[in-house]
Amino acid sequence: PPELIKAFHWHKKQWDYWDMVAGDTRIVLVDLRADSPTRGRIQVLIAGEHSPKVVAIPPLVAHGYQALSLRDVVLSYYVTEPYDAQSPDEGRIPWNDQRIGFDWSIENI
Repeated sequence: PPELIKAFHWHKKQWDYWDMVAGDTRIVLVDLRADSPTRGRIQVLIAGEHSPKVVAIPPLVAHGYQALSLRDVVLSYYVTEPYDAQSPDEGRIPWNDQRIGFDWSIENI
């Protein structure tokens, strides 16, 4: 459904590669890397069937997405590390965390 938000999570080692093959989304990336010149910056991408792209997400970049259309979102999700249930390489940040302060309203597209 429109406005569905799945955010934020990040990895220490793993790269993610996202390809939104159906539906349209707003992808939000937040740089958490301590030594990065873009630390703390937010990048927003529109991706989906009307704006096709593959998005490479490096380690320590928090990421999430929001559905923008009535059509179901289909995400092809490729990763560089196998999943380890005993020690998952994943951190989470609430979608509405004030430290990030991202405005998810549809009017902000």
